[in-house]
Amino acid sequence: DEADEGPFAVLVTRQYYGPTARSSFADDDNGQPREFETCADAEAWIADQDDHEIGHNESGAPTYTIVAG
Repeated sequence: DEADEGPFAVLVTRQYYGPTARSSFADDDNGQPREFETCADAEAWIADQDDHEIGHNESGAPTYTIVAG
């Protein structure tokens, strides 16, 4: 199925008081955008992010959007 063709990336959007939103791609250990072969791999990575600590001036946990590369 064409919708399952990768690579996939995860866009992380953080909300700050102000209000301000900042988005960036989830990165790997080398600071490069993390790529996932399947959408399910990206979903599993997102599920592992549940323990996010709220940063300074951050108004809540980030939202994650899976995008096809």
